[in-house]
Amino acid sequence: MGRVVERYRSDTTVVKWQVENEPFLAFGICPSFDSGFLDQEVAFVKELDPSRPILLTDSGELSLWYGAASRGDEFGTTMYRDIYSKHVGGYFTYPIGPNFFRFKAWIVKTFAHQYHLMVIELQGEPWASGWVADMPLEEQFRTMDEHKLRSNVEYAERVGFPEIYLWGGEWWYWMKTKKDYPAVWEAGKELFSGHAS
Repeated sequence: MGRVVERYRSDTTVVKWQVENEPFLAFGICPSFDSGFLDQEVAFVKELDPSRPILLTDSGELSLWYGAASRGDEFGTTMYRDIYSKHVGGYFTYPIGPNFFRFKAWIVKTFAHQYHLMVIELQGEPWASGWVADMPLEEQFRTMDEHKLRSNVEYAERVGFPEIYLWGGEWWYWMKTKKDYPAVWEAGKELFSGHAS
């Protein structure tokens, strides 16, 4: 971590440092979480580069945000609408509206005094029952296609956070170049041309 910060802290394209990824979410094969170690990591990066803000992230749907939001200078939430989970019996669409995220934003503004909120990871790729590249396109389209991409961006805009980062551009490119399906790539281009600053 220190080597990365020291190498890139003079690079003007780096605008903030993200420390860990969704550290408060127990997921996959991650080791046991230690909030004290996270605090040490944040302090370490701040000491190496006090000029840039520290970003911490948390799950949009499965976490309360307070732990991450109270430790970083900025906070980023994930936002996934359509997923696959064996725990819910397969494919699933979260039945929540933008107010769900607005309410959690109110919580962290009120209790963690965190006012710099963004969507750091908006779903722009499929969530399949296995390795996406091995899934038939019909299965991939259950959770992502050009229509869902546009719908997700519209949904995230209705939440009202000032920054939205999409997750999945490599899948759009793969669909275009390897699967001869350029529609998602073209939808992404349209979205960026209308929203990029």
